[in-house]
Amino acid sequence: MSESTGGAMAGYNVMLQVVFVFLCIEAAVIATLVFPWPTGFRRGLGHWISNSSALSVMSRPLLYFFVLVTLTWLFTTVEMIRLGRVNDTDFARDYATKLLDESRMFRTQRDFYLVGFSALLIPVISRLYKLFKEVNQLQANKEALQKQAEQAVAAFKNLQSENEDLDKKLKKVTPGVEAKEAIAEADSVPDEVKALQERIKEAEGERDQANKNAEALKKQAAGLTAEYARITKEKESLENKLADFEDLMGDALKKSK
Repeated sequence: MSESTGGAMAGYNVMLQVVFVFLCIEAAVIATLVFPWPTGFRRGLGHWISNSSALSVMSRPLLYFFVLVTLTWLFTTVEMIRLGRVNDTDFARDYATKLLDESRMFRTQRDFYLVGFSALLIPVISRLYKLFKEVNQLQANKEALQKQAEQAVAAFKNLQSENEDLDKKLKKVTPGVEAKEAIAEADSVPDEVKALQERIKEAEGERDQANKNAEALKKQAAGLTAEYARITKEKESLENKLADFEDLMGDALKKSK
């Protein structure tokens, strides 16, 4: 019985070590994602995150690990409640047993915060990953729409210049020896003007559509910025709680010594 209990505790300790290492990795990942990097590096980072197949493959194992960490957190919660009830009800213990129970309570509380923060940071990282992908997609759409708008404006300017040239030709038409040729040329002008006017209307329509798409992208970007700010505030709150937890562990170690 003692051997099986010792083996279970050894496996539990290994699990906590893995969770601690994973918590450090989570903190490093979040710090990398929220750090104000230069624009070029941040754009490259977002492009890599959005197009990385390795990160997409890791989503399912991370889900399983999240379930395992959550179950571990529930186990530590139950153990902490049990030890708290023992300390509150059993007053007939000797001093050695009381110190042992307090040591177990301290380790259980440490494991509770350790596993809890690790489980909490997993959905935070998942949300940041999705936001980075959405921002990168919106950036690509914005660049494509800007190119389309520039092409539409260039086509519109060309049509305007052609229309101005035709107007100048019409003004230069005078009666005389070349009157017949001018009249024949003038007969063909209305058709060209109509065609040019139709092309101008199409270019204006494309320009208006590009402007509408750009406005929609601005609204989506504003929403993503607000969501990103909220996630950043949650991250700062978690870091503050982690700092309080470290201070708490330090005070507890001093008291135990």
